[in-house]
Amino acid sequence: MTHTLGLVGLGKMGGNMARRLSRAGVNVVGYDIDAATLRALQAEGALTAVDSLAALVAALVAGVSLTYVWATNSVSGREWLLTRLVSSIDGAFAGR
Repeated sequence: MTHTLGLVGLGKMGGNMARRLSRAGVNVVGYDIDAATLRALQAEGALTAVDSLAALVAALVAGVSLTYVWATNSVSGREWLLTRLVSSIDGAFAGR
């Protein structure tokens, strides 16, 4: 059985995790606010890039088995990310 994992935050640590997981046979769906980072990792074959948290949540609803979030050290950054992630989840499950 192939597993699919969602990753948010693909800087040094998250990007390396995506690469390692991909090499181990895990399908990785990833999001980062830096589009160049996403394009580079997708070009390497490390992940399938999505362009928003809402798209990542849609992948979750479609069968991603786990999502891991790499959050910034700043309180405002964590609040920004979590607010948008929760909003995306609420939207994905509205009307179900």
